[in-house]
Amino acid sequence: MRTIRFSSIVNAPREKVFDFYEKVESLMQITPPKMAFWAESDHERMVKGAEIILHFRVLRLFSIRWVKKIVESMPPERFEDIQESGPLQYWHHKHLFVQHGIQTEVIDEVDYELPLGFLGALIDLVCIRRVLNRMFRFRHRRTTEIFG
Repeated sequence: MRTIRFSSIVNAPREKVFDFYEKVESLMQITPPKMAFWAESDHERMVKGAEIILHFRVLRLFSIRWVKKIVESMPPERFEDIQESGPLQYWHHKHLFVQHGIQTEVIDEVDYELPLGFLGALIDLVCIRRVLNRMFRFRHRRTTEIFG
């Protein structure tokens, strides 16, 4: 199991930041444009039980369909998603929002595992971890820009 964790402090109340992150449409604003990404859902918000279907274009050749399900939602503190189907063997993403006075700490904590044993670990080392790090660095930079 691999874990990545990113956090940033933004100048906005927790309720406002949570409200932004809870909207499915906000994913487009905090995902790198180069990922050629789009999302669809029957829900407008990341509420418990919602399924979010993500699509990523890979090398302009094909797209990957990734179905995530919101398994926990405790506004305005956190929500969590897991992978129901997709490219990974396991994915559990905690979105945490911690109030610090008038600021909010946004924390992304992800446990994930690739299939294919040793080969999957090698692919993670060479590619996947870099992609995830780039994606979450962008997400936190954009969040800081949006909220100051």
